[in-house]
Amino acid sequence: MSDKNIQIGPFSAGTRRNRNVVKSANETTIKTFSFKMEGADVKLDHKARRKNKTPNRRAMVHDFNDGLTLNWTKDYPGGVTINGTVKCPDKLVVKNKDVLRMITELQKKVTDLEKLYQMIDWGASK
Repeated sequence: MSDKNIQIGPFSAGTRRNRNVVKSANETTIKTFSFKMEGADVKLDHKARRKNKTPNRRAMVHDFNDGLTLNWTKDYPGGVTINGTVKCPDKLVVKNKDVLRMITELQKKVTDLEKLYQMIDWGASK
């Protein structure tokens, strides 16, 4: 891709060279505060890292529920890896189940089982 195909400003005075786009042999850096793309799919593909011949590599998709979907239709057979701390300030749902609700219910069941065990243990020691 040449500089003339990239429409990011501002251009430097007296030249068509864009100071906000820096290209080297192996990467292009776009210097901007905000990046807007009007489209449904962001595709990332590196053929040497592929595990299969799936033609589509949709990393992020603006889905039909107005949501952001990663790894649309499992285009990446290796899945999605998140390194570091993951923060979910609202709700975490896995297979249509609220994870926090499930943990709270399990904690209550463990507490109830501990109380039952203490009652049985107390009765056995008499």
